[in-house]
Amino acid sequence: MEKTKINLKMDILLLDNKPWCYIRFGLGILSLIAALSFLLADLGNLQLFDYFIIVTFTLTGLIHMTNDFGMQKTYLRHNDDCLVIKWINKFRPQKVNYAEIESIYLRKAEIIINQKTNKSIKLKLLTFRVDQKRETYEFFIKLSHDYELTLIRQFTL
Repeated sequence: MEKTKINLKMDILLLDNKPWCYIRFGLGILSLIAALSFLLADLGNLQLFDYFIIVTFTLTGLIHMTNDFGMQKTYLRHNDDCLVIKWINKFRPQKVNYAEIESIYLRKAEIIINQKTNKSIKLKLLTFRVDQKRETYEFFIKLSHDYELTLIRQFTL
C-alpha cells in the first residue's frame, strides 16, 4: 500500500515573532544612538580604536534593526522524508527524519520532539501570539496524523 503524501494546507509554516523583533529593533536604535554619541563626544580626538568602536556599534545597530539582515526567520517545512525546523535564535535549520521521531509532545509553552537516536528538540512558544500557537499545533497534529507519529497533548503542564 502506497503512503499518501502529507496533505497540509501549507507546505511551509512561517512564524513571525513580533515581541522579539520589537526588542531587537529597540536594541538596534540604542546601539546607533551609542555610536552617534560616542562620535560626538570624541569628535576632535578620535583614535583608531575609537573608529573601531563606532563601526562596531553601528553594525550591531543595523544587524538588530534589520533582524539579522533577514536571517532571523522562524519556519517549519516538511519534505518527503524529513521535517525542517528553523527556530528563532538558531543559526541553521535542523532536519529531523520522520523515521527518527519517537514522539511529539504538545504543551502550552513548548513543543518537544523526542528522537530515537539524537537528543530532544524543544521549540519554545512563549513569545508567539495565540493564533500562531494554534497554527503550529495544527501543523504538528496534521503532520503526526499523515505520517503516523505519536502525538501526546499535555496542555495542563
